[in-house]
Amino acid sequence: MKFNYKKLIVFIVLLCCFTVVHADNLIADPTLPSGNLTGCSEILGANLSAIIKVAITVIQIVAAIIAIVKGMMVLIPPVLAKDADALKKAGSTLVKMAIILVIIFLFRPLLAFLGDLLDFDTSCILFIK
Repeated sequence: MKFNYKKLIVFIVLLCCFTVVHADNLIADPTLPSGNLTGCSEILGANLSAIIKVAITVIQIVAAIIAIVKGMMVLIPPVLAKDADALKKAGSTLVKMAIILVIIFLFRPLLAFLGDLLDFDTSCILFIK
């Protein structure tokens, strides 16, 4: 079964778009703290924002480890077999994995950029700001 990288990239972009919180368009909810909600820390709370920060960090670390291991698994057999065609295919697979890894590592800056561009508050779920 072939892995579909395009679907993964679309999923990451959609995840990036839907995790942004816009505090100005919220409907008043009696369960939320009273007063003006000026940021996402008042909406999400300290625990959920900490969980989101840790989850993003863990995903980035695990993705790097998976990319390194998968890269070795893809590249070693063609090198040992001295097969030029298989080595070329492995190289293209490694380039695709590297592009996806760069997108995963640029998730926080992209999310911060989208938040600034669309006037969203992302300060409580990102280390950037």
